[in-house]
Amino acid sequence: STPDAVTVAIAVDPLPTSNAVLITETETFDPYTQETAEFMLTMYDNSVTAVKVGETDLSSGQYRTGSVSIDGSAALILTRAGLSALADGEYTVTISFDKSVPVVGKLTVARSEISCTAAYRAASMTLTDNIALNYKATVVVPEDIVIPYTVGSLFWTTEPQSYTVEDDPQLQIEKDGVNSDLYRYEDNTGYHVFTYDDIPAKQMNDTIYSVVYVLIDGQYFYSDPLEYSVAKCAMAVLNSAGYSAEFKTLAVDMLNYGAAAQSYFGYRTDNLANRSLTSAQK
Repeated sequence: STPDAVTVAIAVDPLPTSNAVLITETETFDPYTQETAEFMLTMYDNSVTAVKVGETDLSSGQYRTGSVSIDGSAALILTRAGLSALADGEYTVTISFDKSVPVVGKLTVARSEISCTAAYRAASMTLTDNIALNYKATVVVPEDIVIPYTVGSLFWTTEPQSYTVEDDPQLQIEKDGVNSDLYRYEDNTGYHVFTYDDIPAKQMNDTIYSVVYVLIDGQYFYSDPLEYSVAKCAMAVLNSAGYSAEFKTLAVDMLNYGAAAQSYFGYRTDNLANRSLTSAQK
C-alpha cells in the first residue's frame, strides 16, 4: 500500500529589525580595470536610500544592492559610472537606510599604471581623382582595461618639435572624432587605417611627418614618428616584386606627372618627384 503523504512545516523566523552593519569597512577601486566596488552589509530589513562618496551624492542608477541572503547580508554595489570621475585618493562612503542609522566605510580610488603602444606597419596609395596616402597602424592596450579609448593620427608638412597634439598638426584624424571619415578599420589585417588625402601633384615629393596615438583617460601614447611621401610610396612599389608591371608603369607615370607639375608651378624644382627614377624607368 502507498503511505500517506506527510507535510512538514518549517518555520523561518523573520529577519530582525536592527541597525545595519557594515561588514566590508574598506574597499579599493581602480577606474581603469574595475566596473564596480562592493561593500558587504548586514541589512536586516533595511533598504539603502542614499550613498555619498566624499562630497559626491551618487544617483540611484550609480549604486544597487544585491539579493539579501537568509542571514540578512547583501552587497552594496557602486558602479564605475558614479566613481570614475573621482581623483585618486581616500574617500568616506556614507550609506543611509530607511530604518537604520547610516554606516560609514572607506573607499580608496587608485588608478593602475597604463602602458599602451602604437606603431605604423604599412602604407599604400589610392589614386582616384586625387592622390591619397593610407597609413596603416596597430595599437596594443591592456586586456583588462574597461574604460573607453580611441586611436588617432597626426600629420605635419613641416617637421614638428615634439610630434604631439600641442604641435599644431595640419591634419588630425581620430576614430569617432575629428575627421573620422578618413579613418577605417581593416578586419582582415587588424590595421587602423588613416587616409591623408587631396595631396597636390606638385607636392608628391614633400615629406609628410606623422605619428599614430592611443588616447585613454586624457593620456596620449604616441608611436615613433614616420617620415613619408607619395614619391617614397611610389618608389617602394617600383622596388617590390609584389606589384604588376601595369601598376609599376602607373607609378612611373605618376612621378613624372608630379615632376612636370613642380616645373610648371616653379615649386621646389631642385627636388623633383621623379629624381630617384633611373633613366630607363623615366
